[in-house]
Order: sequence, then C-alpha cells, then structure tokens
Amino acid sequence: MYYLYQAKKIDGKTAYKQKESISLAGIRSGIIPNYLKTQIPPDQIEPWKWHIKAKDILAQNKLPDHIIVIDIKPSSDKYILLLELAEVWGYSDNGWTPILMRLRGLLIDEEINLYDKKSFELNNKLKEEPIYSLLHLAGTVENGKLKGKWTFPGPSSTNSLLLWPEPRKYFIEAIQKYNTI
Repeated sequence: MYYLYQAKKIDGKTAYKQKESISLAGIRSGIIPNYLKTQIPPDQIEPWKWHIKAKDILAQNKLPDHIIVIDIKPSSDKYILLLELAEVWGYSDNGWTPILMRLRGLLIDEEINLYDKKSFELNNKLKEEPIYSLLHLAGTVENGKLKGKWTFPGPSSTNSLLLWPEPRKYFIEAIQKYNTI
C-alpha cells in the first residue's frame, strides 16, 4: 500500500500524519507515470534511462511538506514496516520498464502496539542506510509518449523481475553513484 504522509519537523522530531492512499503505478493515476509524462523529451524512444526524486514529484503537486510512504506489511497484526520513497530509476525498453526504488526506513519491524501507523512522531535521525527494491511496470516509451498501462503485474508464479544486462548496469551505476555522494 502506498500513502501520502504530511511530515512536519517540530522540536527535533518529525510528526508523520497519513493523508491519503495513492498509486505509484498506472498510466491514469500513478504518480510515477504522471510525473514522467511531464519530463519525457518529445522525441524519446527506447531505451530510455530515467531518474526521478520523490521530492520533485511532491513539489510538482505543491506538496513540499509531504512524503511518499510504502507500507510493506499492511496486513500484519504484529509488526509495522513503513518506508519512505526517496528516488526511482527506470529503464524503459522492449515494452516494459524495470524500476529501482531507493527507500529510507521510517518504522522497521516495530511492534504494532508501539505506534499508530496513521500518526506518529520520530526523532529526526532516520535510518540512513538505503534500502532498494526492484519492480517492473508494463509500459515503455515511444515517440516522446508513454505507451502501455504502466501497471505492476498481477499475482503470478512467473512475474518476478528479469534484470537484463543493460538495465542491471544502469541500476548498479545508480547505486554506486548514490553510495559515493
């Protein structure tokens, strides 16, 4: 599950408040493809290597005091795992787009009775080690426009991400560049 949270810094802490459920994917309502529509060069073709920062998506939507949060364990009755989306790299080619997401830990396997997922405060020291997730989207780019549904695949025993050599090189470069900054 993906959410928009307001994040307000107050006296050495940050107060997080869940505002609404959002979609990361989907050509109509997904925040990733909708942001990409505004960034794609007019004559762009495959392959297209792209990189976006969550703060830029939020700024474009006039939400500078918000963050994008992924609830990794939405159905758990024991633990909370909330991660903040920081950046996304994509490699659009051959009709699909593998993506690499860089995430920051907010609440990592905390007992559910210690926090209210919808409203909580944390010290301003987030867990700084980056967390990465790989996914893919059913969509690509053609003649300066997004093509396809840009959705995540449905549940299946064969929908794992196949990381071909070119996107793998791009993602490794992205991780190495980030880790040296």
